[in-house]
Amino acid sequence: MPAPGLPLTNGLRAFRPRLLAHAIPLAVALAAGACSDAALDKAAGTGAGAGISVATSGSGLSIENHTTRPLLNVRVTVTAAGAPSPFVRVIPTIDADGRQDVLFSDLLAESGTLLDAQVNAPERAAISARDTLGNTYTAAAAW
Repeated sequence: MPAPGLPLTNGLRAFRPRLLAHAIPLAVALAAGACSDAALDKAAGTGAGAGISVATSGSGLSIENHTTRPLLNVRVTVTAAGAPSPFVRVIPTIDADGRQDVLFSDLLAESGTLLDAQVNAPERAAISARDTLGNTYTAAAAW
């Protein structure tokens, strides 16, 4: 309980104008700083670009991101001769204009089996991904 004779509201009235005088410039500074965030600019990009491409080789495949935004959850699916299920690898991200190599030993079937190209020859690779704005990209290649 407050001591008798102390005013309860006079102190707050004097404090309010000073609080507003500091809060408004702080809010403006934070808003201006958020508009020039480099990570936000990188995530937004400038457009779709040329999409993604896939190149196959004797040891695996290469994925190139020709978009202007990072690709997220890049799913690589390879079907192989004689294999009951496809071999899959999910790459968390590929930066804009970046490249990611995937070896056969990086690909796993649902059963946990690694892709051995000498036992099951790879036939086809399918790639699917989304960018930071939710646009979907796909690509495919045959061996």
